[in-house]
Formats: sequence, structure tokens, C-alpha cells
Amino acid sequence: DPSAARRMGEAGRERAVREFGWDMVARRTLEVYEETVKKV
Repeated sequence: DPSAARRMGEAGRERAVREFGWDMVARRTLEVYEETVKKV
């Protein structure tokens, strides 16, 4: 079903951008840095 495939593709792209976009990467990196500094 082409329509279902399109919807799944769009949903997958949205999820990838949300979970692996630069904003999330930066946020997770900052969290790692903050946790590292707390341990020092």
C-alpha cells in the first residue's frame, strides 16, 4: 500500500530527526560532560 508506506516513511524520518538530530546530540553530549564534571 503506497499510502501506508509513505506514512511510515514520514513517521520514521520524524522520529530519526527527533531522536538523532543535532539538537538531541548536543543535549546528550552536554549531559555527559556535566556528569563527568560532577565526578571530578
